[in-house]
Amino acid sequence: MHSVLALWVMTLLSAGTTGGASPENKYVKVEITVVPQALRPGNEGELLARFSPIEGIHVNVDPPVEFRFDSAQVLVLKDDIDLPLDKETGYLDHASPARQTFAVPTNSLPGEYLIKGKIVYYYCSDEEGWCTRFTQPLELTLKVTP
Repeated sequence: MHSVLALWVMTLLSAGTTGGASPENKYVKVEITVVPQALRPGNEGELLARFSPIEGIHVNVDPPVEFRFDSAQVLVLKDDIDLPLDKETGYLDHASPARQTFAVPTNSLPGEYLIKGKIVYYYCSDEEGWCTRFTQPLELTLKVTP
């Protein structure tokens, strides 16, 4: 079984936005972890994003959730993000994490790296009928071992 951590994520919540990056969203909490705990150059891992919307809010899978990194020198995203689908609603299944595979390039030096970026997703109000895009900044510390 994979251990979880090695990634520190700053995710604050409190107010929706339609514009640029905001640290807070009062409608949806996002918790991001990495599996496994430490990686060697050339190895792959996963970013796991768990979405916890308040009652009456859902996260869309189309357009898909997307990770974007400002400085991805030690983290290269692979393949498309795996978004678990709630078969009844067609929206993101909040009981399971979204999974994004990444690789550590073979030329990466050992150490801890601060990686800044954002996660972009769309969420909607079931009752009020509105939808909006949210861009949440994040900071990850990724440990690369020899």
